[in-house]
Amino acid sequence: MALAACALFWPQRTVELLIQLLGAYFLIDGAIALFGAVRSGDKAHSYAPAIISLAGGLVLLFWPAVNAKIFLVIVGIWAALQGVGILYSSWQMDRDDQNRWWVAVVGLIVTVVGVLFIAWPETGVVAISWLIGIGDLVVGGLLVFLAFRLRTFTRRVEQIGGANS
Repeated sequence: MALAACALFWPQRTVELLIQLLGAYFLIDGAIALFGAVRSGDKAHSYAPAIISLAGGLVLLFWPAVNAKIFLVIVGIWAALQGVGILYSSWQMDRDDQNRWWVAVVGLIVTVVGVLFIAWPETGVVAISWLIGIGDLVVGGLLVFLAFRLRTFTRRVEQIGGANS
C-alpha cells in the first residue's frame, strides 16, 4: 500500500526507484542462481535463469537511456506470467472454495497490467506510475481481504479441531 501511495503522489521518483530496485534484485537473484548452478549437477538448465537475471540487472542499473522502457517490458512480462500463474492456481482450487473467484480476479488484474506494460512501454512515466499505484491498491486490497478470510477459516478449523479433542 505504501508503494501505491508513493506511485500516485511521486510518480517520477517512484519509477526511478523501482527501476533501481528491480535492477538490484535481478543482480542478487542472478548471483544466487549462479551460485546454485555451480553447486548443482544439472548445469545446462541452471545457468540460463542466472545469466538472464544478471544481464537484466546490469541493463536496468547501467543503461539509463533505455531504463524506463526496458523496465516496463520486463515488469510487464513478469506480471503477465505471474497473473497467468495465479489464474492457473485459481483453476486448480476446489470448485466450492469461495475464495477461488477472488484469486482469479487478482490473477486477471495482474495479467492485464502486465499486458498493458508490454503493449505500451513508451507511455508517460506519470501514467505508468498511476497504473502501478492503482494496480497495487486493488491487488493489495484483495490480498488483505483474502488474508482476513483465511484467518477466519483457520479459526474455524481450530474450533472444530478443539471440539473433537
